[in-house]
Amino acid sequence: MQTLSLAATDLGLAACPIGAIDASSSASFLTPCQDRLIHVGSLALGLPRTDEAPTPVLRLQDLHH
Repeated sequence: MQTLSLAATDLGLAACPIGAIDASSSASFLTPCQDRLIHVGSLALGLPRTDEAPTPVLRLQDLHH
């Protein structure tokens, strides 16, 4: 989770780790495999509240292999 948060920050995004979620609010497409899933956390992403546009440290194309 820490690595995802740091990568999001490098891309100019705001990250908010969420450690708990109500299982009944999971996406409906996960229902068929619900017995094989374990929720380990969520990460909300968004743009930081600022008057300036975020300046990413990493370019998106640099993340693709």
